[in-house]
Amino acid sequence: MTNAHSILKEVESIFQEVFEDSTLKLTENTTAHDIAEWDSVQHLLLLHALEQHFFIKFALEEMISFQNVRDICGSIKQKLDK
Repeated sequence: MTNAHSILKEVESIFQEVFEDSTLKLTENTTAHDIAEWDSVQHLLLLHALEQHFFIKFALEEMISFQNVRDICGSIKQKLDK
């Protein structure tokens, strides 16, 4: 069983790399509206980086449906727990 808190910390690290901002802090409620640079292109780059880091694959429907960091972390946790 994967720890949700540790996933959030790893996801935060990936966000910091992708957005080139080591001060970026995430909560489960963080959305694209909270990060100015988080546009559709950055969203794809971010999800690709997460797939590479966690050795998972997101379905297109998932990528489109993510509303916040909680959704992303939940999907990662579900995939890792399989």
